Amino acid sequence: EKEVESVCCSCKAPCGVYRGGYKCSVKLCQVPIIVCATCRERVTANPEEVNSLKCNLCEDNFYLRDLDAPLLHRAAKRKRADNSTGPRTKRDRTKHEKKDPSTRLFVGNLPLVVDAMAIRQALGYPYKHIQWIT
Repeated sequence: EKEVESVCCSCKAPCGVYRGGYKCSVKLCQVPIIVCATCRERVTANPEEVNSLKCNLCEDNFYLRDLDAPLLHRAAKRKRADNSTGPRTKRDRTKHEKKDPSTRLFVGNLPLVVDAMAIRQALGYPYKHIQWIT
């Protein structure tokens, strides 16, 4: 038998299954809460009881919105490990500058009315291979 750490927000019985889509009734909280099967039946029979369900933090009158936002520090940019000169994109560009452009094109998330001919006409480049990514 596995140990269950979570409890029902209504009867405090151990319960580890989130069903029914119940949320904390505090307007600024709205955290999903766990309601056990027996309490779920009671709550569905009495819809006014849904407004009394609160998460553990709201029951303890602990509101995160009352606290100051934490100060986050921006991460420092790291230096490259290799001692090469110039940015890498410039080196790659000079490496490939004498090559012809690729004749392959990968496309995805296009409307169903778009076909290969429409792509070729719109881009104005003679792509030999158009690969549809789904």
